[in-house]
Amino acid sequence: MYHKQHALAFAETMPWPISLYQKSLFGDRAMLTGEDPYLFRFTDRRNEECRMAIGICYEQMYPTTIARLTAQGAQVLTFMMNDGWFFDSPGAVQLLQFSRLRAIENRRSIARCSNQGFSGYIDPFGRIVELLPRRQAATATFSIRCNNRLSFYTRHPDWFPLGCVLLFVVLTTWFWLRLRKAREVRQWP
Repeated sequence: MYHKQHALAFAETMPWPISLYQKSLFGDRAMLTGEDPYLFRFTDRRNEECRMAIGICYEQMYPTTIARLTAQGAQVLTFMMNDGWFFDSPGAVQLLQFSRLRAIENRRSIARCSNQGFSGYIDPFGRIVELLPRRQAATATFSIRCNNRLSFYTRHPDWFPLGCVLLFVVLTTWFWLRLRKAREVRQWP
């Protein structure tokens, strides 16, 4: 059994400590999240084993969680979600694009299943191989490529955001020093 690690704020959990749930208007409706990633094993028609990680709904929005699942041995990623919340807004398309990003970051195939959004298969390079029609019952069969190699991002998921912060600090300091120097030059008689 797999328990989601990240709950959607205000829909599945409330943004205050769990001890306050009992005293809130919502009663005992807190969703308890899991803490450990879990890998499922399945065997294909050729008796080859593949390890699969599942991301439920909003979990795909947490790239370090997906990278950690991949680093722990996931060869294929599966995302299951409820895109019915978005109706005809761009929300379902946006979540599809985030799935593509997770495929590129971790170089993993993604089988995506959505009740009213986009279901299909995304290859390890983020290309949509097959997409089923929205809002109708449909099935498809496709071959999924299992991958054992870890991408640079999977091995170092925190480097990119830290690099962005460092670059921001360096550029801000550089522009601030240039602006200060330009003001000093203008003040000369």
